Amino acid sequence: MVAIYVVVRDGKWHSAGHNTGGYEVDQVVALGPEVTLRYIDALGPMDAADADDFWSSLVEGGALIDMDAQRLLVWSRMLDAGQRAAFLDALTRTWPGCHVDWAFRGGWDLADYPGVTPPARPDHDDPTLSEVTSLTASGSYLAPVTVADGGGVRAYQMSLEEGEPWLVGPQILDLLREDLRCTALAAPPLCGMHVDIGAKAVGLWTVETWTGLREAWPGLWPGWSLQLWDDRSGEQVTRAAGSLTLPDIDVEEERRTYGERLDELWLESMPERAGEADFVDLPQDDYHRLRRSATGS
Repeated sequence: MVAIYVVVRDGKWHSAGHNTGGYEVDQVVALGPEVTLRYIDALGPMDAADADDFWSSLVEGGALIDMDAQRLLVWSRMLDAGQRAAFLDALTRTWPGCHVDWAFRGGWDLADYPGVTPPARPDHDDPTLSEVTSLTASGSYLAPVTVADGGGVRAYQMSLEEGEPWLVGPQILDLLREDLRCTALAAPPLCGMHVDIGAKAVGLWTVETWTGLREAWPGLWPGWSLQLWDDRSGEQVTRAAGSLTLPDIDVEEERRTYGERLDELWLESMPERAGEADFVDLPQDDYHRLRRSATGS
């Protein structure tokens, strides 16, 4: 897994990449700017010859720290909805005075950062239609799909193991069987889709990213308009008109378990990396102080 880290200082772009860092972007960034910058310094600058490979690989996370404007742009595809909520909650305390945004377009948001030119443009394949011919409602991650027509709004759930629901295209309307109907989901989902048949309009939200989706949309849903709601799941719930409810995230409980996620890197994995390029020697007293700040306890 690949992560992209960028530091903007004095109007200039400084970047680093890491072949396995996609797993740990949030665990690094959650502890605040001092630790994040030390980690990026340990990685060193991205080799110009490798820039294209880093951009074109399957990037699972990244962060841009603008030291001039005090802004942080970050994302990770390695978090469930509850972990992401705890991570974003941590940033309100560990990055005081910094404006924080989620990069819903992934690396493209970093490359398009105003006033800064990256060493290479990211390259990615546009999303393509899924070849799914049948949907299931089993698995750890389910996505709500709501459909509005002249008869009201119906709610369904589908497994993300079949892919993101919008990649099925309009054919998804023929695949939403009665056994997929639902009124609520058991766990907070990663994404959701609302289809308004009369208006030929689709609305989407996600807690991850949708790189290239807007550009590819005319080919995925010809003749249908697209609204991207970032992570505002309430947009779908409102349009569901009472046919769907989504569970609330217990942020206080997620903070507690998120602390365990931080421990996995800083108390278990990182000490084993002494001598490796990405090793950051963080004294345990400093770590526990920052962990308490990140988890609010």
